[in-house]
Amino acid sequence: MVHNVIIFGATGSIGNSTISVIRRNRDRFRITGLSAHSNFTKLAHIAREFGVKKIAITDRQKFTSERAESLFPAGTVFLFGMEGNCELAVDDDGDAILMAIPGTDGILPTMAAIGARKTIMLASKEVLVAAGKFITAEAKRLGVQILPIDSEHNAIFQCLAGGEKFVKRVILTASGGPLRNHTPNQLKSVAKGDALRHPTWSMGAKITIDSATMVNKGLEMIEAKWLFDLIPEQISTIVHPESIVHSFVEFCDGSLLGQLAPHSMESPIAHCLFYPFRERTGSPSLSLSEIGRLTFMEPNYELFPCLRLAKTCLNDGGNMASVLLGADEVAVEAFLAEKITYLDIYRIISETLSSYTGEREQTLDGALKTISRARSVAQALL
Repeated sequence: MVHNVIIFGATGSIGNSTISVIRRNRDRFRITGLSAHSNFTKLAHIAREFGVKKIAITDRQKFTSERAESLFPAGTVFLFGMEGNCELAVDDDGDAILMAIPGTDGILPTMAAIGARKTIMLASKEVLVAAGKFITAEAKRLGVQILPIDSEHNAIFQCLAGGEKFVKRVILTASGGPLRNHTPNQLKSVAKGDALRHPTWSMGAKITIDSATMVNKGLEMIEAKWLFDLIPEQISTIVHPESIVHSFVEFCDGSLLGQLAPHSMESPIAHCLFYPFRERTGSPSLSLSEIGRLTFMEPNYELFPCLRLAKTCLNDGGNMASVLLGADEVAVEAFLAEKITYLDIYRIISETLSSYTGEREQTLDGALKTISRARSVAQALL
């Protein structure tokens, strides 16, 4: 079981849920390091509450200009930028890292932590989408365990329970997001507020838009390939509006196992923190009689064309997943800034993928460069 934890992305939604679980189990866990981008007030509050003296800050310029150092306890050690995150990731005081940095900035700190043989609790799907080949190979070489925090992958992990060699396929469930009942014609007039109104989960703006387009589910399918050593034909998704079943695993004998849990990220976080044990978390029990029924349907690719693009990247097996990541980041940022329409997200991603002519096989550095080039192409398409 993990005892000393370093939290990356400590002020985001996953960080908040992790802090809540640890707060209720102070006798079991100790936070030895924290990392965030620029929410210094919140970060300092966490540091004071838990007595954390090692802090990594991404936005050094803002930190200095706002004189944020005075918010933290005396004797706090500050680390800055990507180098600071990587240094914190290998700190001797941490047994494990919880990686919840949005986007691809979590790749290098995760690789550094693996090199230091720390347990990885992974919530940043982009880490494996862009660099799964390298991350999983290094983790396997060094005997490092990667515990998935995304509710879908955590559900698969729980259902497998050592039965990996008997898997026929995994089925990731998707809520369908806030636009699942729209018609294709209605998508032409979707505003930012419409796409941010998720019916089930409270998440950051970027991931909520990715849920609306189902890019997020496509990225999760790619992540599942690396987490569970699957081939594309073994990975599928199904729309499940109630979001009670978080994923299924079908075995070779036809048995289908699903994991059910409430709409709370504290459940998979607690599962990883306490693994391989289970403890009371304070989460409410599910009332199946109140839920009444569970519904499932195939994704409508007219509503979710980005999901088809992501499946193409999954089947490609090369650099296209990195291109998808870079293009999606630019397109969603532009949509949130109301510079493009909702349907332009698909257009920009599609055209960026079509324009890619890079090498199929690459290094970790090559994956990062591919993302950067994809961002540049997408920016030009704006």
